[in-house]
Amino acid sequence: MKYGITGCLDRLSLLKTIGFDFVEPAASSITKMPEEEFKALQQNLLDHHIPAPAFNMFFPSDLKTTGQQVDFKGIAEYLHKCLGRCKKLGGKILVYGSGGSRKVPDGFEHDRAWQQLVTFFMFAGDIASKYDIVIVIEPLYKKNTNIINSVGEGLEICRQINHPNIRLLADSFHMIHENENPEIILEAGTEYLHHIHIRDEAEGFPLEKDRSYFDRFLSALNQIGYNRTISYEVSSRKLTLEEFESQASRSLKLIKSLVEN
Repeated sequence: MKYGITGCLDRLSLLKTIGFDFVEPAASSITKMPEEEFKALQQNLLDHHIPAPAFNMFFPSDLKTTGQQVDFKGIAEYLHKCLGRCKKLGGKILVYGSGGSRKVPDGFEHDRAWQQLVTFFMFAGDIASKYDIVIVIEPLYKKNTNIINSVGEGLEICRQINHPNIRLLADSFHMIHENENPEIILEAGTEYLHHIHIRDEAEGFPLEKDRSYFDRFLSALNQIGYNRTISYEVSSRKLTLEEFESQASRSLKLIKSLVEN
């Protein structure tokens, strides 16, 4: 198993010290970077010997994938630039959460929006295959968006799409808030489950107080033989560097112990 964390591009040395294996940058930010800034990031990752196999925050909210404003020409242009840059940084996984992009507009039929997403994922999967990248669908709780809110729904659309470059992500935070049983992981299996996000119910590092839930969550991963990537997607900017290092270190020790148990 490899363990990473989203963002934190200004803390690469500290991440290595703590014991993280990789970093997961924001794809939308990478895509809009000026060329010189992108090259500097590329060099910084190389200098710190920390890979970036996964990227989150795929689509900006104004690039719609449901509703009346879906523009496949614009989507194709964005996909090629985004995927191309992520590929240059070593990307293999792109997380499609993008709640604003996929939010179904008021008055728009849900079934029609669902079919729009099926069409979009087929289209995006074909382009992703050219870059040897897998797009993983991230189910988001209802506060973030109004379609694909559970791993069960994510699994349903993955099966419907049936594309080798479109797979599924499970995020503990969204599962907790949607009251989704971790046993859904058993149904998804490694055939569909391709990446994991973890955080506690308040978007912090899972710590000893969270042992019971994450014992169940990680036990399900162990039962399906999952041995890919797990990223912490935490809100950590309010923490001092000392608090960040302490909490991240303790959490990583806890999670590894539960995985290896």
